[in-house]
Amino acid sequence: MVARRILSEITPRIRLSLEEELFPQWLAGGKSVRAFVFSGRCMDIGTPERLLIAQDVLGNAEVEASAPERNCQS
Repeated sequence: MVARRILSEITPRIRLSLEEELFPQWLAGGKSVRAFVFSGRCMDIGTPERLLIAQDVLGNAEVEASAPERNCQS
């Protein structure tokens, strides 16, 4: 997750890399960058096509998460 105020500093509609450009720039500028270990699925959203796929997957996950809980039998 990236703070909205930091995202507002990014020039729109240009290609850039979080790992190679933004993180080093933020660290050099004294911004606080934090991380956490996550064991779930990681999705690369580095292209418009992959972003659309991620939005579809996450949109479906949101619908599934908000669905009433079912009693599943094994």
